[in-house]
Amino acid sequence: MKKFVPVRDLVALETTLKEKKTTEQGIIYTDNQIEDNYYVWSTVYAVGPEVTDVKPGDQVLWKLGSNDGAFYKDGDFVVDVVKFSDLLVVRNEPE
Repeated sequence: MKKFVPVRDLVALETTLKEKKTTEQGIIYTDNQIEDNYYVWSTVYAVGPEVTDVKPGDQVLWKLGSNDGAFYKDGDFVVDVVKFSDLLVVRNEPE
């Protein structure tokens, strides 16, 4: 696991956007191109010191693109970095 700690009121989120689709010819491919203004569920990876309402492992709903494209990447490890105020819904128990 990577060591990553956001600052202030920021939250680092792991988001999986890959959606499998099949063409008419039966070819299966993964669609990674999701438009902004799309609402997604993500897993909280880490929280800044000013954030007390969510914790790593919680599921949150947020509007993709609300973070102006801020992210952290290290090899295959990628997290979106958003302000806590951009989170819309928190689910403390995973499905």
